[in-house]
Amino acid sequence: MVPFFWVQSTIHKELVMTFTNPTGYWEHNGGYAVLLTDDTVTDRLPSSVLVHGKTVRVEHGLVAQSIGGIQFYSDGQPFFWRYKFVKEVRNKDGKLIWQNNTYC
Repeated sequence: MVPFFWVQSTIHKELVMTFTNPTGYWEHNGGYAVLLTDDTVTDRLPSSVLVHGKTVRVEHGLVAQSIGGIQFYSDGQPFFWRYKFVKEVRNKDGKLIWQNNTYC
């Protein structure tokens, strides 16, 4: 299993460069991690969300595309970030689900 808090590497950058975001409405049900920009506020998150620097981790949740951003859930509790604050979203195994092309 890939460590939940991934480390950027040359291989990682190559995978990101070849990744294509899903089109239309998409969602992911299960564990996930979100890599955020440096100016993202993380002080109003559900207590079940683990924060490590600018990476947040959710063991049991849902991620869904929304208008203007991404809607996140952790154990049924919602939180939201606009696209400009999210660099990428990965599933619990480290597989890329969505990336912000601004930061590739």
